[in-house]
Amino acid sequence: MPMPLSRLLLQGFAFLAVSIVFSAEPVPAPPAKPPAAQTEQILPREDSAFRPASRPSLLPDEIPSPATPPAASGAKRETVPTPLASTASELDLRIRYRKARNIAEANDKVRAAWDESRAARTDHGKRQALKRYQSFLFAKMLSFDRGIAPLVEQRRKAENFLLEQTHIAPTVPFE
Repeated sequence: MPMPLSRLLLQGFAFLAVSIVFSAEPVPAPPAKPPAAQTEQILPREDSAFRPASRPSLLPDEIPSPATPPAASGAKRETVPTPLASTASELDLRIRYRKARNIAEANDKVRAAWDESRAARTDHGKRQALKRYQSFLFAKMLSFDRGIAPLVEQRRKAENFLLEQTHIAPTVPFE
């Protein structure tokens, strides 16, 4: 008569547990603590004259100076301006740009173009809607302040470049 499956599984688990218990190596006993007298001999006291020569560190003893390329005779090194090293006129231009952009973004026509770009369902439609939004935005900015035209043109080129498909073939709209 065949053995029930549950009894067979139970016997298998019991056999496995017994074999694991008897095949395991005995657990070593924890090391005994050394007596207090031995501890004093091993570790120096705080008032003792023994001090290590230096503390161990992961830092190197010497940090080599960075290699600098030899400068060509008579040639001046060009310095790259940092954002912090702006002149007062550049700072004023950026402030005027930001003010004009804030005012332009509050315009109803510009906001409608932004909402349209958010609602576009395809990549091509989104790119086209964002281009329309940017054209409305930059035109409105220039209507407030013509003195920021160079910065507006620079930002227009940068933002239009981001909307171009450069890594894959351009999308052809379905019509």
